[in-house]
Amino acid sequence: MKILTINDFDTVQPYIEKANYKGYNSNFVTLMMWNHEYHIQYDIVDDILMMLLEFDNHQFFSMPFCIKDKIPQAIEWMKVYAHDHHIEFRIECVTKDIRDYIQSLYKDDFSYVQHLGYSDYIYDLSTLVSLKGKKMQKRRNHYNYFLKQYNNFVFKEIEVDDFYNIYQCLEQWSTLHQDDEMVNSEFIGISYLLNNLEKLPVKTGCIYLDGKLEAFTIGSLLPHSTVQIHVEKANKDIRGLYVAINKLFLEYHYSDYLYVNREEDMGIESLRKAKQSLHPIDMIDKYRIFYNQYIIEENEDAYKDQLIELWKNNFDDEDDESTEYFFSYHYPINDCFVMTYHQQVISCVFVHQYNTEAGLVNYVVGVATKIEHQHNHCMKHLLQHVMQLEKFKDYPFYLMTDKPFVYESLGFQELYYKNKLLINTFDDSVCTLDNHKASCYEMLDLYNQVMTNFSGYRIRDIDYYELFLIRAVAYKQVVLCYYQDDKLVGYLLYSIQNEIVIDEIICLNSNIFKQMIQSFKGFNKSIIVYCDITNDVNFNYKRVCVMYSNLNILNSKNPLFISEIM
Repeated sequence: MKILTINDFDTVQPYIEKANYKGYNSNFVTLMMWNHEYHIQYDIVDDILMMLLEFDNHQFFSMPFCIKDKIPQAIEWMKVYAHDHHIEFRIECVTKDIRDYIQSLYKDDFSYVQHLGYSDYIYDLSTLVSLKGKKMQKRRNHYNYFLKQYNNFVFKEIEVDDFYNIYQCLEQWSTLHQDDEMVNSEFIGISYLLNNLEKLPVKTGCIYLDGKLEAFTIGSLLPHSTVQIHVEKANKDIRGLYVAINKLFLEYHYSDYLYVNREEDMGIESLRKAKQSLHPIDMIDKYRIFYNQYIIEENEDAYKDQLIELWKNNFDDEDDESTEYFFSYHYPINDCFVMTYHQQVISCVFVHQYNTEAGLVNYVVGVATKIEHQHNHCMKHLLQHVMQLEKFKDYPFYLMTDKPFVYESLGFQELYYKNKLLINTFDDSVCTLDNHKASCYEMLDLYNQVMTNFSGYRIRDIDYYELFLIRAVAYKQVVLCYYQDDKLVGYLLYSIQNEIVIDEIICLNSNIFKQMIQSFKGFNKSIIVYCDITNDVNFNYKRVCVMYSNLNILNSKNPLFISEIM
C-alpha cells in the first residue's frame, strides 16, 4: 500500500471515473480534503484501485474502484489482505446499489448496516439557481431581501489575496466552537483545499460586502452531472447571504449541470433541518459491510435496558408510558430471544406460549430490530431460530404484521380477518344507550356471550380484562361501555388520531353496534372501525387480515384465534 498524495491524481482518477459511484466519498477532492483524518493508502491490483483508510485507530476499506464485474475479485483480495495484516474486514460508505449487488453474491456471509445520518442530500440544481416554485418561496424572499439591502455586493472567484480574509472569517465564525474537534478538522481541510486550488479540479466563489469578505464556497464535479459542495461558509447575521452564495456559485460555474450533492447531516439535528429545508429530491444511503458476527441467544437481565430502548424506538405508537406498561406486565412472562453484535442487542423477538383448549400455541408478541441493522434479515434469522427450538417447533405460531411479505418465507399466511369500516356520515337517529364504567366481570360476561357464536376464539379471563383497562390508559385509548336497562350490552376501545380509530368493539347485535357508532356523531371526525366479519351492519367495509400463522390452514378444522390486544 502507498500513501495517497495530491500527486497521485493522474494515477487514481481514471479508476474513480471507471467506478462511476454516486456518493461524494468517491471524489478525489473529498479524499484529499479529509486525508489528514483518514491517512489513506492505496494500491492497484489487476486493474482495481484499492483504498485503505484509518480512523480512530481502526482500518477499513473504501468501495473498490473498478468496473462492477470486478467487485467480487476486489472483495476476495480485501478478505485476504485483512487476514494477512490482522485487521478487521470492513468496507465503509458503500452505496445502496453496490450493497445490493454484493448482498446478491455473498448473501448472509456479510452483515450490511446502514450509516444513519450519513446519507448524501441530492438537490435539483436548476431549482437552487432559479429559486422558483412554492417550496423555494422562503429562500426567494431571503435572496430578494439580500439584493435590496446589499446591492453593492461583489461575487468573485477566490484568489490568493483572499486567503487571509477567509482565515479571519473562519476564526471569527468558529469562536463559539473553538474546542470542537470537528470544526478544527474542517479548518485543516479547508486550508488544504485553498493551498492546492491550482492542483485540484475545484471551483470557488466568495462574496464581499463593503470591501469585507462575508461568504465563500468551494465545489467540484461528481459523476452523473452532479456538483458537490465541499465548503459553504457565510456570516449568519446577514439575511439571504447563504442563499446568495449558493445560487451565484452554481449559476456562475455549473449552470449546465443537473444535480447538487450537499453531503450528509452527520446526525446533527440543526444540519438535518437545514438540509431538508432545501427540499432534496433524492438521498444516497451508505452502508458498512463486514463479516456476519451476529449471535443469537436467550435474553439476559443485563439486556433489559437495551431492550426497552429498542422497543420504544422501533414503534411509532410506543412512548415511555406504553413501554413501561409492556415491560411491567408482559416482559417477565414472555420468552424473549435476542440477536447481539459485540454485546449490543440489535434485534429481539418476544414469544408468548398459550395453553389453550386446542393445545399449545405460540403468539409472537413483537419483534424489533435497530434501524441501522434492518434489511440484514436479522429478524428473519432470529425468528427462524426460535421457531426451530424444541419448546416451540411442534406448535403453531401466530403474529400480527403490516409487512406480511417478510414472513412468507417462514411459512406464514393469512388466517383471520376483520372488517375495516370507514364511516363519514351519520343519520338522524340518536343513541339511546347509557354510558358508564363497567366492571371486568361484566365485560368478561359480555365477551363470552358474544363469542358463543364464534369458533376458535381464545377465552379471556378476569386477569385479561384488568390488564385490558391498564393497557388502554398506557396507550392513550378510551374504553366506553354501553348499557340498556342496566345491563352491559356493548363496549369498545378507541383512540383519537386524524380519525377516531375503534380497535375493538364487542356488542350483542347489529342494532346496538349502530347505536354505539352513532354516539360519536358529535366528534365531527371520520371513524375507522375494526370489527368481526360476521357483524350484520349496513356499512361499506374492506376485509383486512389481522392475524397470520404458519398453521397448516387446509388441515385445520378449528384454528385458534389469539387476541391482538395484549
